[in-house]
Amino acid sequence: METDAPKTEGAVAPHPTGTTREPSRHVIKILGKGCGTCIWTERLVREVVASAGVEVDIEKVTKTSEMTPYGVRSTPAIVIDERVVHSGGIPTKEEVQRWVRELLP
Repeated sequence: METDAPKTEGAVAPHPTGTTREPSRHVIKILGKGCGTCIWTERLVREVVASAGVEVDIEKVTKTSEMTPYGVRSTPAIVIDERVVHSGGIPTKEEVQRWVRELLP
């Protein structure tokens, strides 16, 4: 999508979903169709991120066509900065805490 607006250094870039995101901000994606384990996984991730005070974008991906490129065979799956870190079942709180700590500067 091209615009005539001038580009500025450090500006927030439009995201394909229509949202905006800081250029250097981390992204955690929860892949899943909306089953119970997917819902609990999303809640767990949001809880850990909030308690850690880390600023990340959390996206829920429910379309199979958007999950396929990641090669996951079972959901829920967690993708952090385009890297699959978990697939199948609910991760432990300790696992999520470790992944979130790795995002800290």
